Amino acid sequence: MKLPGLRALRLGFGLALLVLLTAGVLSHNYTRQMAAAAEWRSRSLQILWNVEGLREAFVDVQTGARGFVLTGDESMLDSYHAGLAEAETHLRDVEELASDDAAQQQRLKELEPVAKAWRAFAGRLIEVRRAEGASAATRLVIGGEGVRLMAQLRNLLTAMEDYERSLLREHEARLTSSTRATTLASVVVGWRRWSSSPVAPSSPTS
Repeated sequence: MKLPGLRALRLGFGLALLVLLTAGVLSHNYTRQMAAAAEWRSRSLQILWNVEGLREAFVDVQTGARGFVLTGDESMLDSYHAGLAEAETHLRDVEELASDDAAQQQRLKELEPVAKAWRAFAGRLIEVRRAEGASAATRLVIGGEGVRLMAQLRNLLTAMEDYERSLLREHEARLTSSTRATTLASVVVGWRRWSSSPVAPSSPTS
């Protein structure tokens, strides 16, 4: 039995409207997910960049202080002072970027006293070199406190990097899964639209 023309038209219009509404919802959700993913990725990459900057800054402090101990040349302290300033900047930026991340905040709380102790040791090393000479400063270096503090700093920075990279991987996996689900839903909606569309009127029966 043929559907009346008006009824078929209404049914086709209703199906088309349903498809458009469904596609709109899917598109809106996907756009929101993409925006959130881009923001998260940008934040994580900035944290990783600043953590690497911290690592390099601490090495500059170490290089400058040890260079001064060996040579007594005050110009060797340029990298020491630059490293201190860079470390302060990178540390502040990481704190701001990770302000809503409890796990990273805990690592920062562990990092700060170690960084403070390392700066104090480097400063003491320089003062001993100036006041007591190379031998006394070298004995401080050989004592191993600086090596121990640098190892702790590296371990904490590596933990921060590993954590941030794991967040990136998890978020990208969720985004990939969401993209597949959205694509599948679009295919299903398209198939439903095709399968439910009014067919051409059949030939009159004899």
